[in-house]
Amino acid sequence: MSKPAESRARDTVVVGFDLGHGETALAMARADGTVTPGVLDLPGSSRRQVLTAMAELEGHGVLIGEAALTAGGVGYLATEFKSEDMKEAEVRRPVILFVSKIIEEVRTRGLIPLDRPPLWVFGVPSGWSDAVRGRYARLLAEAVQGDVEVVRESRAAMLCARDSGEASLTVDRLSGQVIIADLGSLTCDYTYIADYTGSSPKDHGNPALGAALIDEAIRAYVVENHPERERINDVLLRDPTELRRLRVLCRKAKETFFRTPEQTLRLNPQARTGEIGWVTDPDSGEEIVVKVRLSPAEMDTVLDSPLTTLAGRSWRRAFRTDLSEALDRLDGLPDVLLLTGGPSRMPFVLDIARELAGADRVVLGTEPEFAIARGLALAGRMGIHAAGFRADVRELTASGRITTLVEDRIGQLTDLLGAAVAEGITERHVISAFVQWRNGDIQTLDDVVRKIASEVNAEITSATDSRLAAAMATWQNGLAPEFDELTRPICRRWSLEPDSLRLPRVSVGSGGVIEVDVDTAAATGMLSAISTVVSVVLAGVISTSLFGAGMAVLATTGPFAVIIAFAGIVGAAVMGRKRLERLLKTVRVPKTLRRTKSEAGLISELRKNRRTQEAQLAGSLAAQFLAESGEKLTDETARAFAQQLDALADEAELLLS
Repeated sequence: MSKPAESRARDTVVVGFDLGHGETALAMARADGTVTPGVLDLPGSSRRQVLTAMAELEGHGVLIGEAALTAGGVGYLATEFKSEDMKEAEVRRPVILFVSKIIEEVRTRGLIPLDRPPLWVFGVPSGWSDAVRGRYARLLAEAVQGDVEVVRESRAAMLCARDSGEASLTVDRLSGQVIIADLGSLTCDYTYIADYTGSSPKDHGNPALGAALIDEAIRAYVVENHPERERINDVLLRDPTELRRLRVLCRKAKETFFRTPEQTLRLNPQARTGEIGWVTDPDSGEEIVVKVRLSPAEMDTVLDSPLTTLAGRSWRRAFRTDLSEALDRLDGLPDVLLLTGGPSRMPFVLDIARELAGADRVVLGTEPEFAIARGLALAGRMGIHAAGFRADVRELTASGRITTLVEDRIGQLTDLLGAAVAEGITERHVISAFVQWRNGDIQTLDDVVRKIASEVNAEITSATDSRLAAAMATWQNGLAPEFDELTRPICRRWSLEPDSLRLPRVSVGSGGVIEVDVDTAAATGMLSAISTVVSVVLAGVISTSLFGAGMAVLATTGPFAVIIAFAGIVGAAVMGRKRLERLLKTVRVPKTLRRTKSEAGLISELRKNRRTQEAQLAGSLAAQFLAESGEKLTDETARAFAQQLDALADEAELLLS
């Protein structure tokens, strides 16, 4: 591990900051730890969450949470200010003040270490565009006065489910199609995983389907049915602060209602559950009591009421449609549908999910309201680990040790290539070419060599011929254990399985295509790298040699030596042996002399000891390949292995925790 990566992994504290539209939660993890991030008990919080509300009070500065709502003499109150419209002052200002105050509080109360700067990781809705996410990150950096990271919230939920054990999911269940639905006050987001341990997750979200719409529907229903609705509406119209307070009261009433056991509600369907508050007339100071208490039937009315913001659909109907469309993106039903986020606690959400995906496929996290904060802390810790891990991989690649390993073994590859070219050459190419030469259809031995070289090259570089692929596969499989020795220390250092960076065994499939025997996400990248070496580099080495210096090898070794000897016998009678040796390649031996030996005799002579002769040719070709192209083979093959290592690292990085 490089010293900077090691130091950062040891010293950094990561804080997952789930800045929610309705509530906010923080979780903390040490970068060098492996335990589940702990949720911080924020000052003024209820159940370790603080209301996303901030107010400015003269003489007291910034107040947050419940204190912001209940303080008198508030000059400025903001709630539900998480929005894409970050250029607007009513978004920028409260975000900066609220985040800054939270950070001040956790530092003052010693909830995070003060001797080192933490890494702040914020969540961002999956439905926000890259451009919006960038603006959000820059806004948060102003509040933090330093660097921040932003991570998609549904992605954070996925990491929490995987690493914290919160949802009690097994690896077997998570190895298929998984979808995480993260329900928040502002948006409803989804993360898809085609193969939990290998595929890159995909995210999308519906920024219009936040559960805060239910809060507003409750407010509208309660005010409409209040005996003093006209006075209340007048106050809310004149005083936006009172409107914000009432919406928060409605959110609390919703949470109280859905935390009430269903059995209790069924036993007494007329009973009302919720909260009681008031609306204060800003002029007279008179308080109008507002009971936000609903019966099950009234809550059904609210959930099924048409909402203008949802094009006339109710929230319950819109959620059903949205989840159905999300499931339609999968190839069949998911193996797991994980529900997370505070609104996922609403029983009807679970009922709809079970109806659409199957009851046995739906999982609800034990603390869904903290999944995002914990997942963000995990994402930050994983990011630090990933940076150190990738630094180690880059260091291995740059060290030259992979190149040295390949260089030490490149002779084995050229031996395999020589054997691939020479094996069976007598029967498939040599005999027919020399029969044509004997019969006068080919004039010179040079022409014979060119014909054989051309046929061999066309055959062995054909897309349907598997010999080069087989040579490469055999060589890589033999080299893999030594490659593993180079990568195993990196795996140990980052608490990965020892074989996480091991080159998988490869074989040759139909059509001469190299296949990775282990079906992994990295297989595509590795297959591409290997295929490039096989189809371009190896084929180029063969062609260069066969039509270059390899012509002399073909003309003097193996089965060709038999014909040279035969040609020497018949040609010496015409021009003498010395002259023959100089002109043998280009001389046109008279047809009558070529036929001194019968065709059957010529074929028999070529077939005699052909295995020994082909082995001699294989050795000579291997030496020629190594001499002419050994350096190129080393460089290109080492580069291919580096690409494979990078692909393996992409996959292994997903397993870091």
